[in-house]
Amino acid sequence: MSGKALEGFNISKEAVRKIIEETVRNQGPSLSKKAKERCESTLKAVIEEGKSLKEALKVSDEDFNSLYIHGRTLFEAGKYLEAWKVFDLLVDIEPANPMFLKSLAVTQHRLGDYQEAFCSYAISFYLDESDLMSLFYAYDCLFKLGDFAFAAQTLKDVISRAENRPEYAEIRKQAVLLLDGLNGKLNSDLNK
Repeated sequence: MSGKALEGFNISKEAVRKIIEETVRNQGPSLSKKAKERCESTLKAVIEEGKSLKEALKVSDEDFNSLYIHGRTLFEAGKYLEAWKVFDLLVDIEPANPMFLKSLAVTQHRLGDYQEAFCSYAISFYLDESDLMSLFYAYDCLFKLGDFAFAAQTLKDVISRAENRPEYAEIRKQAVLLLDGLNGKLNSDLNK
């Protein structure tokens, strides 16, 4: 078996093909024959050949960039739900792209979905630890979720990582001020 998606599983190619065919067949009569064939070839490319969804769908970098710009335009116009749909699609197709994850996180944050935004920021930061903005914004999500201790730890991490990075000097100052206020809140809560 050569499919990367199935490495470590004891399953035959025939079984995989039957699963794919069944999946496509279950899409119902509303799908055209051409759409079912495309779905089947995409699933085979991903599962059997180990291609990314972007490769399997044959999406060009230009198309991806256009879609990203469209999402940014929607976000900047205040159409956050529509922007979320675009960024969510981009992340579905290319889940290891920190720029797409960060854009999704910012949109989720703006929509008030702090739990999902925190998760997206965390993954974005994991994929690109040089970008401290994802970590900084993750703090705000934790704060709004009421996890003040983890929020304080996140600010400490921002402060530490920004120490010798002039491009993050302003963020470091903000993080220090926020941490001071948060420590005051944590101390007053302990004294109650």
